[in-house]
Amino acid sequence: MSDWSDDDHEAKVDLRLWKKLLRYTLHYRRTSITFTFVALGLAATDLCFPLLTGLLIADIEERGAEVNLAPYGWTFAVLSVGICCCIWGFIVCAGKIRTHVSHDIRRDAFEQLQQLSFSFYDTNRSAG
Repeated sequence: MSDWSDDDHEAKVDLRLWKKLLRYTLHYRRTSITFTFVALGLAATDLCFPLLTGLLIADIEERGAEVNLAPYGWTFAVLSVGICCCIWGFIVCAGKIRTHVSHDIRRDAFEQLQQLSFSFYDTNRSAG
């Protein structure tokens, strides 16, 4: 059995890195705002399922076999479609942000490499 735990090997959070990534992300404000609202919608929709289940159980305990299940079924169906739409929106927005930010980082890195003098490349070895 191993003596190490996950806490021993966790990388420290570099806030400077996150700040730089946030700066790149904010270039795409509309997508970032949409992403935030989709994430909030996903969380809200996900919370509705146990609430609706609790209401159904309470209704069954109170009225027994006389409960009309159709409204609950339709509500579950609408929530299911809603959560699927939120997941789709989450994936699309996250993909757009990831693609654009990684492109911007690569472009900036290439521009930075172009600014370096030839002597830099003569004195420094590549990592490969």
